[in-house]
Amino acid sequence: MNSLSPASAINIMRGISSFGGDAKRPQEGDDPKPPPKHRREEIDLPIGSRPPISFNVLLKDLDVHGYYILLSLFTTESLDYINKNSSSIATTKLNMPGSDKQICILDSAHSEANILAERDMDRAQWTEAAQNYVKFMGIVGTPEDVARWTSHFGFLVTYEKAEKNFPALLRTDVMLRQAYNMQGFSFKRDFYQEQLNNELVLLRIDKKLKLCSAEWKPAIETRPPATPLSLRRGSRGGGDRGGRGGGSARGGARLIGKGGPFQEGSGGDASSTVCLICTRRGHYYSACTQNSFEDGSPLFCRISGNNISTIRSNETLCCLWNVKCDKVSCNHDNLRRHLCSFCGGGHHAFSWTCRKQPAY
Repeated sequence: MNSLSPASAINIMRGISSFGGDAKRPQEGDDPKPPPKHRREEIDLPIGSRPPISFNVLLKDLDVHGYYILLSLFTTESLDYINKNSSSIATTKLNMPGSDKQICILDSAHSEANILAERDMDRAQWTEAAQNYVKFMGIVGTPEDVARWTSHFGFLVTYEKAEKNFPALLRTDVMLRQAYNMQGFSFKRDFYQEQLNNELVLLRIDKKLKLCSAEWKPAIETRPPATPLSLRRGSRGGGDRGGRGGGSARGGARLIGKGGPFQEGSGGDASSTVCLICTRRGHYYSACTQNSFEDGSPLFCRISGNNISTIRSNETLCCLWNVKCDKVSCNHDNLRRHLCSFCGGGHHAFSWTCRKQPAY
């Protein structure tokens, strides 16, 4: 550079700086530079408040791909759990319809077992989840979706005696949302009322069966157990009151009496239930698949939807009346007949007038 004139040195530096200049210029078809990152928007939270509800992308994926979403995932506690454990929570891979690609979605069965099952929600959890679900629809759906599910939950939340009838309300909600996931349908109050009425009838029957189970528990006779031969009076080890293992009033209990449709202490579980159709133990009438009584004679009734109806004349019978509770109060007018579900007689089925009560 020292041997060059100032003008020559300037020209050389200009050439070096312009070398490759064409390659550095943006060319047509080049990807645009990503926009500069901006700081996330922040909000002010008053003292005593909690952060706003956040719906994880795992829930949004279920909606995008049309899979049924458990309402139990929308309690505040469940939402927090999903957000905190989203990287390790159980998921499952499914094939996309008409494609070789797979999608990874939330494992609903695992979520019910480890987070919260829909049918285990209490009324407070269900109400909270319903409110959050409507908010979720406001994010992933349309204003029409928000209005539709507001009507759905509004009908159930404001139903009379909601606390008393909550089991029926919950079953109606789950059933209708599952049906909607298969095929969408508009909200109609009369249709909803019909579905709820069916669940209310089943709830009343269940309560009456449990009531009768408590009233018909077999009498319990308490007596001392038989004293072993080696401990009887005069034997080695003591008499009736002395020695180890002598006779005691703390003996075992023996069931006596006829009893009712449930075993002692069963609490109304299906394992000891007597069917109102076939007289067998072990299942509710709604799950009966028998074609005859145990003696081979033909059945008088069959299951028809949520009701019991006669096979020949297709008359609907009153299940509550057949359970033989003295406190039965029916309000079905002439829609259900008070006839025995075993033979059609004028006695209660569980009076065991026409059929032999099954053994325990």
